[in-house]
Amino acid sequence: MANDGFSFKVDLKALNVSINKLQGVGTQIEKSIERLAMAAYNQAIAIVRQKLKDSSNQTLFLNHLKFERTQEGGNAVYLIVVEKDAVWLEEGTKGFSLKDTLKGNESRVIPFNHSNKGSGNMSQQQSKLFNEIKVAMKQNNIPIKKPITDNTGKPVLSSATKPRAAAMIKNVESSIKGVASGESVLNRVNIYQTSSKNRSGKDVINKTMLTFRTLTKNSKSPWQIPPRDGIKVLDLVYQWLQSNYERILNESLKNMQINLD
Repeated sequence: MANDGFSFKVDLKALNVSINKLQGVGTQIEKSIERLAMAAYNQAIAIVRQKLKDSSNQTLFLNHLKFERTQEGGNAVYLIVVEKDAVWLEEGTKGFSLKDTLKGNESRVIPFNHSNKGSGNMSQQQSKLFNEIKVAMKQNNIPIKKPITDNTGKPVLSSATKPRAAAMIKNVESSIKGVASGESVLNRVNIYQTSSKNRSGKDVINKTMLTFRTLTKNSKSPWQIPPRDGIKVLDLVYQWLQSNYERILNESLKNMQINLD
């Protein structure tokens, strides 16, 4: 964030309140300022939901967007904090080649997730790849919505400690080809299933469709990750405060004044 914070002073004399009521005025002003700070935090949450359409990135950011209250020189200070795990979404990232992250002759297996991320959360290319996988699943008699089961009729499940593909499609025709190989980017699609509970407490089966590619220093593909613009939530909240703090505080102080008369 380019600025160091948002601060202001309230002139109690301007309120025209008698001395014996100042203590109560101060308490109510503090409550008004706290409401303003919470309104700014809620505005930050709204901005994140508007800017981040990818559900996983949105969840990550919101989990690391904190509202904190502290003291500084006897005064209450309210902080909206973006924790380090979400800073890359807030500030953005520079473009780089994944090859540069390798050490020596190291190689790395890179997973590509082609699962359905929900309406509005997938790019045109992601939607195209997902639909091509659905066509291949139908051609190979692999259920799309129903669970993939074993010989006993039980869903084939995978876990973090025991990854186990429920199905694998070796050749999937795709309109998108690898830069170096010229092959379909969907060859060897692995379909994993996990179990979770929905809001009603019922078990549901989730499918994850992955392909894997091996990265080495000798890979012909550039493996270039493009730069990513930050969503700049803190800057946008700062601008919102500049435009709205007087109105919000004046409404609170006006209501307070009525109670004191």
